[in-house]
Amino acid sequence: MPQRLQEFFTKTKDTYQVNKDVRDMCVFAPHNFLKDPPFGRLDFISCRNVLIYMEPYLQKKALTTFHYALKPNGFLLLGKTETISLVPDLFASVARSDKLFSRKEGPGRSAHLASGQSETSLSRANENPKLEIGRTDFQKTADDLILARYTPAGVVVDEALDIVYFRGNTSRYLEQSTGKPTHNLLLLAKYGLTFELRNLLHKAQKGQVAVSKENIPLQLDNVSRSISIEAIPLPTTVDPHYLVLFHETDTIGHRRSVPPKGGQAKKKDSSANQDVKDRRIHQLEQELAQARDDMRGITQDQEAANEALQSANEELLSGNEELQSLNEELETGKEELQSTYEELTIVNQEMISLNEQLISARDAEGQANKRFQFIADAMPQKVWTADPGGNIDYYNQTWLAYTGLHFKDLKDWGWKQIIHPEDWEETKNRWQQSIDTGADFEMEHRFLNAEGHYKWHLSRGLAQKDATGAISLWIGTNTEIDQQKTHQKTLEKAVAERTHELQQANQTLADKNGELQQKNKELEAFTYVSSHDLQEPLRKIQALSGRILEKETLTERGKDSFQRMQKAAQRMQQLIHDLLAFSHLNAAERIVESTDLRLLVEEVAGELSDTMAEKRATLDATELGSAPIIEFQFRQLLHNLIGNALKFSNPEVPPHIILKSRMVPGSQLPNSTLSPEKTYCHILVEDNGIGFAPQYSEKIFAVFQRLHGRSHYKGTGIGLAIVKKVVENHQGLITATSEPGKGARFDIYIPA
Repeated sequence: MPQRLQEFFTKTKDTYQVNKDVRDMCVFAPHNFLKDPPFGRLDFISCRNVLIYMEPYLQKKALTTFHYALKPNGFLLLGKTETISLVPDLFASVARSDKLFSRKEGPGRSAHLASGQSETSLSRANENPKLEIGRTDFQKTADDLILARYTPAGVVVDEALDIVYFRGNTSRYLEQSTGKPTHNLLLLAKYGLTFELRNLLHKAQKGQVAVSKENIPLQLDNVSRSISIEAIPLPTTVDPHYLVLFHETDTIGHRRSVPPKGGQAKKKDSSANQDVKDRRIHQLEQELAQARDDMRGITQDQEAANEALQSANEELLSGNEELQSLNEELETGKEELQSTYEELTIVNQEMISLNEQLISARDAEGQANKRFQFIADAMPQKVWTADPGGNIDYYNQTWLAYTGLHFKDLKDWGWKQIIHPEDWEETKNRWQQSIDTGADFEMEHRFLNAEGHYKWHLSRGLAQKDATGAISLWIGTNTEIDQQKTHQKTLEKAVAERTHELQQANQTLADKNGELQQKNKELEAFTYVSSHDLQEPLRKIQALSGRILEKETLTERGKDSFQRMQKAAQRMQQLIHDLLAFSHLNAAERIVESTDLRLLVEEVAGELSDTMAEKRATLDATELGSAPIIEFQFRQLLHNLIGNALKFSNPEVPPHIILKSRMVPGSQLPNSTLSPEKTYCHILVEDNGIGFAPQYSEKIFAVFQRLHGRSHYKGTGIGLAIVKKVVENHQGLITATSEPGKGARFDIYIPA
């Protein structure tokens, strides 16, 4: 309960005093304070953190109900973020910070009551029930007929423009649209009425007067009609409600009837047309005047909104100035702290100077001691002194305030009681060693404070010695380092955990390196077998089959079989050669050098000149620069890409191959896997060949992957796998895009 509310109940305890012999009673019951009839004559209502979940018009409704339910000068308690700004004339602030308000005497509205007959009506009904029932039946029937035939259609809406009651047939003006059902008047209005309804209700809400607009065009039953709309505020209601009435005036565009024959008929038609035009002009003038009034009202509302925004902006500027002032105060405080630190440094220097004065001037020892005690008591640091035997004979006020003990409890060796039991033996031994040797005392240990908590301190003691080297006095300080100690332990724990993780990672890496070395050895052995043992049988097969074809007499079928055997051996030999090249990419030494791509392309084009001449191919490589690459690997990459462009060319169109390169920042490239902080050499290789389907853009880089049969296009299916491996050896990226019959495009990105 807020303090001010407690004070209120304390001040009025005579009124609210309850006999201790009477047991308190609480009554619990479900109650909807927005719909159910409210309680009355209440002294106090607590409604905390409920209104924040309601719309403004519901908040206003609830606050009005609370005003009705409270006694005069009754109290209302709200949540921290809830206000009475919607009904300032109903409540007054008692304790603004605690959200306590008192009921004002004012023009409060009547509260919600349950629907039903009054006591007077019931008494009259009991007096003569038969007569009342008979009279009510025909009267009600007559009223219903009159209301149905002669009363204009209309609706009653609340402050949120939701329809709460329908009167008459409103289907000519309102209709539900497709989707979720709604009761909002503006969403139900037919085309052309939304703006007019919003404008009229805005005026009625603003001025709390009835407003209307005539000659509003509307299509009814496929006929253009003119209607009028009224918006009337309903008086004596708990919440604002408005009656909206729709009146039909006349038809704007009638169907033209067949004119009678003769000149007189023409005159009548001319006169009727003129009347229609005049009425239309008059109607348009009225609509123009109404539109001007509407625009004027909108302009005024806009100006009011601009003023409110200007006021809010000024408040924000004022808040910024206050924040700036606060920053300046903080800066001033920082300077004061710095000045205090400098003063403390000066005080420490004065203490050293004072010690020297004590040694050189024994006759002024008493006065110097007083000065020392005054300075020590003024310091925020814990200061103490001891005699040559180590017995404490002085504590400053900071020391005594920290421990909460008196000097008589701590003098001599009484300070043992504030040392942590785990630190006492080491503290005693070190202090005794300093006393015996005269060496400086310095140690980190825990002290018990007045609240019963142990805090880490750094204790230091210096010995003052006379001309003979004998100890005359000990002066010491104790500085709290509990936060630094906690932070140090946290760091040590984090470092230990990280060290353990790194050791595990290093061990895993060492294991992986061992596995990799073993695989490299196996790969080297496989390479040796492939280059010697596998190719030797193939060479013998080719030699023997060639000798048989040359010297032996064979049938045509036999010759075809030996020729096919030779071709199969050649394909196998080429496959072994490509596999050796692919494995060589992993084991070869990688030396990256800046290389002129144009010269490299010229070398590859020279190697493929016969094929290019045979297919009448053209190579456009004029826009090429230098790139940091492994030269022999990139030569193999270009050889495979250009060779593929020639191999998979369209037989009906001469091959046209385009090669380009440029340096591009990674932030300007569309691929998200590239680092935006790096610069890349973008190499483009594009042809006009047969292309491939987009779904194979990743599959074509797999080893032994072929999209066409050997009978149509030769190859082993390793060329593009070699290309991708070369790009990966350069820490780069390659993508392929194509469509059948539209050529292929390869984009290569190499870090510069």
